[in-house]
Amino acid sequence: MSLIDTLESDAKSALDSLKTDFAVFESWLSQNPIGAQIVAEFKAAAAELNTVAVTDLENAVKQVGIAVLKSTAAGSGSGAAITVGIDAARAAFTTLGRAISEKTIATLATTVVNGVNTIKTA
Repeated sequence: MSLIDTLESDAKSALDSLKTDFAVFESWLSQNPIGAQIVAEFKAAAAELNTVAVTDLENAVKQVGIAVLKSTAAGSGSGAAITVGIDAARAAFTTLGRAISEKTIATLATTVVNGVNTIKTA
């Protein structure tokens, strides 16, 4: 077996393993009350955000990101950065005239903070 054949075989095995793992996760999501809640909340947030034009959503995320980065640069912890991000998201969507739920706004801000924290630790 050549090196290329070995690499292709290893890649196929890895892909098959990922497909299996994803199938197990999908099964858990569909059969577990917490999983069902996660899926329902994701769908609700996606539906809300899909009502916003892409460029408006990008601008809102940029505003949240800037606020979070300023907060983080000032030495604030994640909790404070999330609060600042929520305020920035709320202001951005209010300016757009969009009634986005607090849960979706909090999820958006938390996601941005998690992204910033991931970059900081990389």
